[in-house]
Amino acid sequence: MENINRTGQEENAHVDISDQNEIQQWAEKLNVPEEILKDAVRAAGTTVVEVVDHLSENPPSRESASESLAPERQPVA
Repeated sequence: MENINRTGQEENAHVDISDQNEIQQWAEKLNVPEEILKDAVRAAGTTVVEVVDHLSENPPSRESASESLAPERQPVA
């Protein structure tokens, strides 16, 4: 995960999870899957500082990261 400089604009920036372009940009910048980013925003709040702190304290496991990228599997009948 990228080290966010806590001075300047990014300290006051917010992540809008209703905006797909913003989700993609922040997920790439923070080097996390989009679903993990959205979960972090829901858990911690919308400011980038809150999200980064949450991700630092609760790093996604490899399993949860890969699950968020995999398509949902339907049970075989």
